[in-house]
Amino acid sequence: MKSRAAGFTLIEMLVALALVALMSVAMLEAYRFSQRTLLQTTRVEATAHDIAGAQRLLRRLIEHAYPFESTDAGRSAGAPHGLAGDSRKLELSAPASAHLGGVGHYRYSIELNQDGALEVSWLLDRNGTPASDAPTATQHEAILSGAASIAIDYLELIERGSGQIEPNWRDNWIDKSDLPALVRIRVVFPPNDRRQWPELIVAPRISADANCVFDVVSQVCRITS
Repeated sequence: MKSRAAGFTLIEMLVALALVALMSVAMLEAYRFSQRTLLQTTRVEATAHDIAGAQRLLRRLIEHAYPFESTDAGRSAGAPHGLAGDSRKLELSAPASAHLGGVGHYRYSIELNQDGALEVSWLLDRNGTPASDAPTATQHEAILSGAASIAIDYLELIERGSGQIEPNWRDNWIDKSDLPALVRIRVVFPPNDRRQWPELIVAPRISADANCVFDVVSQVCRITS
């Protein structure tokens, strides 16, 4: 009796090829899934980094807002106060950043432009007045894109007598010589945008103009020449 020759039948070969094909498809799908996950993670980290960077810049500017005092006798006559704004736009004077040389003050403007970009513009500041005749014109930089809306609030501390202080959030800070106790900035993204803006609340650190001389009679600051 002859022994059966060792080998694979056609059916066994087809089954083996089908299993290899299924394993290849599974490995390819796993690779694609890992690539998509990596891409989404990278995007989330990038957007989170952009938001964190924008908040760091805004925090630095607001913390160092300088309360210039307007006066008829001083060089800053007719100038806006150190910080002024409404619910959509904030203007303030602050020390120049390192890339601007770190010397002197600049007048910064923070607002959401028509393209949905959170934009910071700046111009050389001369004692509380933007220097329109400065060699360097107004410069702009978008620090965050794709936003839907912005809301800026200002905390005012109102004295009610007997040492009682009542906090009051306002949607504007116009024609006020002092700085608000806190500035709150909220940015909202479109519904299909997964980014989240942590509520930013900043306390200005500088309380008075260095050129201010307090008048005990009028209970206001006078500006030295």
